[in-house]
Amino acid sequence: MDKKKLFFSFGLAAVGIAAAALFESERERRSLIVRRYELRSPKIERPRRIVYLSDFHERRLGDIAARLLKETARLRPDYIFLGGDMVTAKHGASIEATLALTERLVKLAPVFYGEGN
Repeated sequence: MDKKKLFFSFGLAAVGIAAAALFESERERRSLIVRRYELRSPKIERPRRIVYLSDFHERRLGDIAARLLKETARLRPDYIFLGGDMVTAKHGASIEATLALTERLVKLAPVFYGEGN
């Protein structure tokens, strides 16, 4: 294979990889992922259910908001924790989306917020 064809092949592969990464990033950004963990300890007197939400980065959730609230209500949490960049300090960023979500979540359970990861 000559150098031109090899360079073209690598370029095409790089574009394909970049497109796949962008697609996956967008898919993940629009998805709602629920993971369940069970922790046991003799120090825990009674079972508690905690919902932890993270990394929304002030974005409006659109269709995900309704699914997120429905799933959170279904889980019947004792507490809801918000963390991992729900609000970031970007220039021009707004916390309105996070506040709107929080106003709805506090109707389900007490909500606690911690900054960063």
